[in-house]
Amino acid sequence: MSDQPHLMASVVGNLGAALREAGRYEEAITAHSRAAETFRLIRDEAEEGSALTSLGGVLQHVGRYEEAIAAHSRAVRIHARLDDPHREAAALNNLGGAWQLTGRTEEAMGSLTRAAEIFRVLGDQYGEALALINLGEALQQTDRTQEAVGTLTRAARLFKQFDAHGYEARASHALGEALLARGSAEEAVTVLSRTADLCRGLGDHGNEATTLLSLAAALEEADRPDAAANRYAQAATAFERAGDNPGKGWALTNYAGALLLAGRTGEALPAAESALEHNRRVVSDEPVAYTHVLAHSLRLLAWLREEEQQNLPGSLSAAREAAELLTPLASTHPESYAPSLRAALEQWAHVLDVLHRTGEAEEVRRRLEKMDHGQA
Repeated sequence: MSDQPHLMASVVGNLGAALREAGRYEEAITAHSRAAETFRLIRDEAEEGSALTSLGGVLQHVGRYEEAIAAHSRAVRIHARLDDPHREAAALNNLGGAWQLTGRTEEAMGSLTRAAEIFRVLGDQYGEALALINLGEALQQTDRTQEAVGTLTRAARLFKQFDAHGYEARASHALGEALLARGSAEEAVTVLSRTADLCRGLGDHGNEATTLLSLAAALEEADRPDAAANRYAQAATAFERAGDNPGKGWALTNYAGALLLAGRTGEALPAAESALEHNRRVVSDEPVAYTHVLAHSLRLLAWLREEEQQNLPGSLSAAREAAELLTPLASTHPESYAPSLRAALEQWAHVLDVLHRTGEAEEVRRRLEKMDHGQA
């Protein structure tokens, strides 16, 4: 048989990789599909499996998850049939990641567990760590916290051994979250502090910022609100360096909340006003995605104004605006936003009580009663 079809398929596959690198994803999908089909026709299953892996990766990147699952599943079957356990494990890891992105966590954990076991038997600790980090995150999503802690601890140790600092930071961040969910706040503080330092050393300000948010939450859980406030302030700076204005707004709002928890209400009020001003600017650019952040900062400011007995009409206005912003969100996503809406309505009614506007307070409480009957 002529080598020309094989050569052409290889060239097309390389073209697909170059197109993906250039951000031309649809063209890359076409190229990888052609390469996989050509290798199938000339019965080169090993290369077909590799082409399918590349195809699945691009499909996953553009959010075509079902097609990615199909491509990765075919790659798994091919490499298993060829008795190539290393490529089979890699394909299982890819498949697990695709399952996870669709929210089918049980299927994801099945694939990832098999991948980790095969890599372990082969003595490929780096491959094992790649599977374990995905598995640990999946375990955490299903509230299997103790298993997640063990899995992520091993993943972080393996990545540290290989000086794979980016992956180590990802595993450590997930580990810190799992420790916090387990109730081990001080352990979470230790792990997340190191993770933030690691991200900073890598110049990865985006992940540094999100880690600092988690660290601050752990410090709050450990009843260390002053330290939490400091970390929220650092997170806001890191988000700014990363060019993430919505993230900065969330950090600024939480900073004001931590100051409040620390009893530093004199500092908390101007911090909350600053956070609100920032979040208004963010929402003016992207109103749909970040309205809930604006509502959160409005609720905090309303509470502080009432607590400090400063500008009660302003407190009322903020509580009312928060409730109105949250109402459509709670209607479409009640599991996520109904508790926040309830809190905003209760706050609105309470400020009306303080202002002796009893009739209006009763109207707001009727809205709360409708929520109880599923009519909000």
